[in-house]
Amino acid sequence: MLISPDFMASKYCFGVEVTRAMERHEQGEARVIPVILRPVYWQGAPFGKLQALPTDGEPIMSRYWHNLDEAFFNVAEGIRKAIEKLKPNLEASVEVVPLKAASQSHLQVASEQVQKTKDQWLDEADNFRNLMQLPEALAAYEQAIRLDPNDAYAFSQKGAILAELKRFRETLGACEQAIRLDPNDAYAYINKSFALLQLNRYEEALEASEQTILLDPNLAVAYVNKGYALYSLNRYEEALEANEQAIRLNPNFVLAYNNKGNTLQKLNRKEEALEAYEQARQLGFSE
Repeated sequence: MLISPDFMASKYCFGVEVTRAMERHEQGEARVIPVILRPVYWQGAPFGKLQALPTDGEPIMSRYWHNLDEAFFNVAEGIRKAIEKLKPNLEASVEVVPLKAASQSHLQVASEQVQKTKDQWLDEADNFRNLMQLPEALAAYEQAIRLDPNDAYAFSQKGAILAELKRFRETLGACEQAIRLDPNDAYAYINKSFALLQLNRYEEALEASEQTILLDPNLAVAYVNKGYALYSLNRYEEALEANEQAIRLNPNFVLAYNNKGNTLQKLNRKEEALEAYEQARQLGFSE
């Protein structure tokens, strides 16, 4: 997870990706390692208690390092050590490929791509996504879809990547296909509602977020999406309740506090709004 002021200020990153990444981390499905690119307050964020890189969370872009090579070497070494700790779990899935002659390398790559299974493409896509290599992740999910056009997970993940790339109309198409294949995919509805919000289709976004809540009432991000839709429809009291429910489910949900502050401002409850904004600031929110 690459941390910068832009990342911390991104509604999508904080509203969806951080929440999902931490859920996967806590369930043992992924290992989240915050990599601090530029100076920003991140310690109050949901990942603030994790071991960050470089050492001591010193930003890559700082005077602490003599040059960028030194900083990136520190990060690479930290990731290597983390992988060593996970190595017993990884060894079973690692395939050793002998080094080919340079003259054969292009043919080898092409051959490997032809031979990859859908599951291998999905694993590769997930790995690219964890590394925030989004175009590569998108291409790999599309390869998986090519092999199995009925894979709901691949379409759902494709929608999430497209949302991160701010290609919202395409996000909508991928999420709707995922939902057709698996009507119980709560995360597809989350990304659908987020895309609809970005396209200013607030009534539809509200409907999608409410469907998410029906499928999984414990997803805080669904209430944030619902609150934003209600706010945009001038239904401020309902928006306030949605953001407060998000906070009850996740007391460190920075975007929920900021949206709560915006809603309280509309309700002319200025002191409470300032308190909500301050809580968001303490958790790392920045404009």
